[in-house]
Amino acid sequence: KNMTKTVKPFIKPFLTHYPEIDENVYIAETAVERAEFSQTFNQLVSAGNVDKVWIKGDSLATWGAGVDVMATIASSGVSFSVVAEQRPNN
Repeated sequence: KNMTKTVKPFIKPFLTHYPEIDENVYIAETAVERAEFSQTFNQLVSAGNVDKVWIKGDSLATWGAGVDVMATIASSGVSFSVVAEQRPNN
């Protein structure tokens, strides 16, 4: 077995979009750098374009990134839900 081959993890589609695993936060299909998420999201809220947010991550997302995103959304006053799926039994 070739142990040097990089295998990308499978990401189940969400809203028919397959984001790459990276340091970005996605707003719909648009990648936003994590450091710029708060400003970008708050601009969308100020423009009146946000009613509800669904947050979905995977096992490779860091807890800190998720907490940062949830804190930004919570402080905006917009309601959000976390989308979760049961891990399959292997």
